[in-house]
Amino acid sequence: MLEASRVVLVGTGGVGSTVLMNLLGLGIGTIVLIDFDTVEQKNLNRQFLYEESDVGKSKIEVASKKARNNNPSINIIGINKKINGPDDFKDAIQNSDVVVLTADTPSEIQMWANAACVDLGITLIIGGMQATQALFYSLDPHTTGCLACWRSASDGHTTGEIIRPLVIKNRAIGPAVSQLGGAMALEAVKYITNISPPISGGKVWCIDFVTGETKIISKWHKNEYCSVCKGMTAQNHSVHTSSSTRLSEQIFLTDFEYVKQDDHYVISAKNGEIRFALPEIGLAVLNGLKSGLTPQEVQKHVLSEFNEEIDTSDFLENLEELGMIELDQQSKYHMQHKKTSSQIFFDMIPVSILKLIYHPFSWSMYAVCALISLYCLAFIPYIRPLPHHLAFHSSLTVSVITAAILSFVFLIVHEISHYLAARATGIEARFSFGHRFLFPVAEVDLSNLWLKEKRHRYSPIMAGLANDTCILFIAIVIKLMWYFGIGDISGTIYRISGLVILLQSISISWQLLIFLRTDLYLIIVNIFNCFNLYEISWIRLKSALRLISRDESKKFENAHINDITASRWFIIILLLGVLWTIIFLIKIMIPSSLIMLKWTINTLQSGSIWSFDFWGSLIIALMAVLRMTTPIFIGFKLLAERISKKRVQKLA
Repeated sequence: MLEASRVVLVGTGGVGSTVLMNLLGLGIGTIVLIDFDTVEQKNLNRQFLYEESDVGKSKIEVASKKARNNNPSINIIGINKKINGPDDFKDAIQNSDVVVLTADTPSEIQMWANAACVDLGITLIIGGMQATQALFYSLDPHTTGCLACWRSASDGHTTGEIIRPLVIKNRAIGPAVSQLGGAMALEAVKYITNISPPISGGKVWCIDFVTGETKIISKWHKNEYCSVCKGMTAQNHSVHTSSSTRLSEQIFLTDFEYVKQDDHYVISAKNGEIRFALPEIGLAVLNGLKSGLTPQEVQKHVLSEFNEEIDTSDFLENLEELGMIELDQQSKYHMQHKKTSSQIFFDMIPVSILKLIYHPFSWSMYAVCALISLYCLAFIPYIRPLPHHLAFHSSLTVSVITAAILSFVFLIVHEISHYLAARATGIEARFSFGHRFLFPVAEVDLSNLWLKEKRHRYSPIMAGLANDTCILFIAIVIKLMWYFGIGDISGTIYRISGLVILLQSISISWQLLIFLRTDLYLIIVNIFNCFNLYEISWIRLKSALRLISRDESKKFENAHINDITASRWFIIILLLGVLWTIIFLIKIMIPSSLIMLKWTINTLQSGSIWSFDFWGSLIIALMAVLRMTTPIFIGFKLLAERISKKRVQKLA
């Protein structure tokens, strides 16, 4: 059976030459070799078919000669040709049993091979190296879905990853390619002889050379609506190829800016929705594409400037996933945020005044206020906030409604502080009103914050906390003045100051709930140059509890080193945040809510239905219930969304 078989091997490089040696040993009847490259000195560390004396010679000539010498009984056909489309494939693979593809250029070659093999009903095996991993997969037109089915299934998935490192052409070593080549040759034998079922049909197998694991990382099935499997010709498929993979055509990118951070550059689209990191060579690729060069021209430019070969096709696919590639110049996106009326009002404040408010000296004063406030709260008993400070008025209805209004005002001022500090720093921000669950909120979009140097980011991030601290400090001073009899401060003002201390203490304490990605979380991210610290930390925790999924494991492996390093200790902060939340609920939220409910019950029992307090108590009861149940509701909602997402992924 093997003697009568015909195998086409496309690519005789590192993996391909290893596959060839295995096929020769197996006694395949006819082996067709296709390549257009020449032997280079750098190939010899992993392409053991070639010797130093072969440098500069055609790979096909050398490989064909050595294959014939190794096993003269095998019919070796060498084709020195570059594949330029599916028609070239069809001509070369006619009457074959199996096609083994190890070539990775041009970028469209896999889809060309897919279209040709589906059209002719020939099995296709594909493999290649990716950093410290080897990947191989296959398709049988009679039993499995094709690569177009796989791609259509993958297109429905979105990624939260904000880092897309440049994919540089692999510098594989001999032992790694030998293992991959052997696995692919074994699959070819299984398809030809049916000695056992092939393991890679419709599955992507990964050999991890770091951990020693061999596992399936992706599966796909036939798509009944797939145009390729349903008879789409190879010629039509070449027209269907995505514009992002046409390396000879100009690529239009979304407008972007960048800033250097340590050994990489943070890239941010001007629409504020895309942020990722690249090394210097990646930035050179982006700038080349932005200047109007085609991907092929960029590839040559980078090779001359950095002496590095890059895989622009994979890089472009990453950019396309991120939404950085536009279809044409006319659809090129430019950021044109329409300013809200609030922004127009705040923009009337001169930047010179804002720079004084957020001057380094001003920040030192804010720090002094924070230290004094902290001291008073810690060591002066009558300054400390207590739940009963909520009832500053004889009518709890008035007290609670006033507290709710003050809380909302303080929240707005907190967000306004972020916006004004961003303006003072020269950052384009957006201020707007919205809602979370049933509660109105004010929000500031600081997406462009990361385009500034690291030291300039702290002011916009910490401005809200500085504002909260100043309000707290003023309330503490008023209470101290009343206590020492300084000034003419009424009892009402004194009690309101106690309410303000309670509200601002809650607001500042809320910032300690870092697992909710508060301002303090952004400060940590900025200090340690992280990108996706929150998610990576939770994945690390789930890994420790053996609850990690395959997708999460892959995401962790591809995470930025800064996130991986910081996640080791950030897990502790997350857990402390959860503990603080429990304390916060027990000491503040639940007691104050119980006071509200107790008063409400008494009022409803004794008050007239036509009284102000009766209807006010109903409002307070609703607010108390919402305060205690909203966190639980949101928790269940997030859990339900997560379960739903996992179900969708399983179905996909």
